Amino acid sequence: MYGVWLIPTVAAAAVALISVAYKRSPFRALPERKPQLVFFPKYVFPLDCDEAAEARLLALGFKPVIGGEVFLRSFRLGDFSASAIQLKLTIDRSSGEARLGSRIFAILVDVGNLWIVAQQIRGARPI
Repeated sequence: MYGVWLIPTVAAAAVALISVAYKRSPFRALPERKPQLVFFPKYVFPLDCDEAAEARLLALGFKPVIGGEVFLRSFRLGDFSASAIQLKLTIDRSSGEARLGSRIFAILVDVGNLWIVAQQIRGARPI
């Protein structure tokens, strides 16, 4: 009787706990080389806030939402690759820093895919 509700309840609680841990984890400086494995990946990196950067963001599927300082990218149904997950990019124009992370749910691990997206945002060629 309890088994019907126990598994979905435990799964929902696990997703909630992982999401809270992800939101509280610090942003890390974007490494020079593609990482092999990163837990709770959230990156901070320098970004020139010019027209070319905004064109790259639009080409990658990001849309400006708050005065051009926050860009969101939506999820494509059925595609779980890093090029399709929901992401949030916050740009601090005064310091020239950008912060990239998941928009809603946590990213538990990254094998370099989010790093590649960050490099594409920067306009750098991934190594």
